[in-house]
Amino acid sequence: MLQVEQLRKRYEPGGRRDDAGHLAVDGVSFHVPDGKMYTLLGPSGCGKTTTLRCVAGLETPSGGTISLGGSVLYDAAEKINIAPNQRQLGMVFQSYAIWPHLSVAQNVAYPLRVGRRAQRVPKSQIRERVEAALAAVHLEGYGDRRATALSGGQQQRLALARALISRPRMLLLDEPLSNLDAKLRESMRLELKRLQRESGITSLYVTHDQVEALAMSNVVAVMKDGQIVQEGPPAEIYKSPANAFVADFIGSANLVAGTVRSTRTNDCCVVDVGGNLLHAQLSPAIPELRSGHEVMIAMRPECITIEGRTDAQPPAAGTPGWLEGIVRNRAFLGESVEHEVEVAGNILRTRGMDIEPRGIGEHVWLRVRGEDCRIVPSG
Repeated sequence: MLQVEQLRKRYEPGGRRDDAGHLAVDGVSFHVPDGKMYTLLGPSGCGKTTTLRCVAGLETPSGGTISLGGSVLYDAAEKINIAPNQRQLGMVFQSYAIWPHLSVAQNVAYPLRVGRRAQRVPKSQIRERVEAALAAVHLEGYGDRRATALSGGQQQRLALARALISRPRMLLLDEPLSNLDAKLRESMRLELKRLQRESGITSLYVTHDQVEALAMSNVVAVMKDGQIVQEGPPAEIYKSPANAFVADFIGSANLVAGTVRSTRTNDCCVVDVGGNLLHAQLSPAIPELRSGHEVMIAMRPECITIEGRTDAQPPAAGTPGWLEGIVRNRAFLGESVEHEVEVAGNILRTRGMDIEPRGIGEHVWLRVRGEDCRIVPSG
């Protein structure tokens, strides 16, 4: 199990007197259970790759501790900092870092040939280990081929085979799918998840792609400004965002301001959005609310349905859960239809399958269930 406690990384100032340096990682703590895939997710500059590189030993932290399976890799107080090549970690870089002058088999075998002398594998076993590693990533029969002759997806699998052949205690992956096209990235997500599940190797994954994080991870940690702002299973992160940033960054979310009109038990209240009333659930981070409080509501596009024209079946006056709006735009996305509807000065997106396209300028009623509305902190 990987254990990271109060990790900090500050880069040195750039030379100006008023430059105090950049705090890239600010007190990050998390643990990765054995055999699980833990993903650090966030926008560029949030500190996720710096955190990964600190675990790998490629960056020297400014504070905190890092341990793996009970072995301390870094401890600022005890002045312990194990060298990267002694941490027994496998790493897949964004660029794959494949040797262009070597064959596929030679690339995979490289860690076994250049390791510390006491850990080197006998030549008689190298071929067997290489063949097993290539088979694990479905590259059987490619051993004699030049690495540069492989496709992008094959090169990514080659990098995985090379990282796994030395049987590391943990696998680190730094945006390994970012160089692939959309279609190949989709298939490689499944392939990578299969490989991690079948091998049972503990993995720390870094990405800015929300779909990757949701599809592949056991636990997702969303980062912002060098800190983890929410951590949990993918479904929990998606359905119950801790704040507006997480709601907006994970998938798509409609964020609208409203005013509390009444509160009820079971963490639910009625919110006025431009004269429309909605039932909304409270995020655990929200303190007690009273009538008149201004709040922020998050709603997923797929949870909003277009029920009918305003001149057809208007809901009873004051009925919560209905929004009156005007269609401003629409798009056919293949598997779904997306509409942009103006409601009280806000543009709300709706998305779903088997939806009849509505005309631009058409008045419609939107239906939103209370369990699909969540009041979130604005931060």
